[in-house]
Amino acid sequence: MLVHMQVKAMQVLHDMGVETVVITSCVYGPPETITLVASRAPRGGEGGVTAERFKIVIPRIKDSFTGTGDLVRFSLYGVLSF
Repeated sequence: MLVHMQVKAMQVLHDMGVETVVITSCVYGPPETITLVASRAPRGGEGGVTAERFKIVIPRIKDSFTGTGDLVRFSLYGVLSF
């Protein structure tokens, strides 16, 4: 189950018209992992649309890498947008 605060934030963005939301590098759970959460709520359907949500738990590498969150986010956005 996703953390309530993240689900609420994703829903706020969906309510504003954003179809796909990806949050990278969430830190909760075991200290040796980070978590990515994403949500997709397609527009244009009649009635209420239920968002599709998922999370990926990723082993943490003990080093610093610049831009990896952006790379993952844009890659997932490309996959989830089609």
